[in-house]
Amino acid sequence: MTDSNVIRSTITKQPKATKFSNLESKAASKDEFFNVAKGSDIRPYELADAGFEMQDFKFFPADFEEVRKRLSDFVVTDESTAYDKVFRFERLPY
Repeated sequence: MTDSNVIRSTITKQPKATKFSNLESKAASKDEFFNVAKGSDIRPYELADAGFEMQDFKFFPADFEEVRKRLSDFVVTDESTAYDKVFRFERLPY
């Protein structure tokens, strides 16, 4: 048997898991909290009563549909920018 007849296996490296840099993780986390727009007609205790958690004057969870569902007594408007998630709250008149 010659070397040309020997089957040699090749070792291939498996791709490593991609890790987020600090900047990427901060960018991802900015969407987890929202700010209340200035002039909104809502109090922090009303957000707490609806189940929102506050950290550094920002609130969680920040899913727009979830916020609207939890605060059905308010008209909620998304005024977010590229850098901040901002919601405006206006109390319904009834």
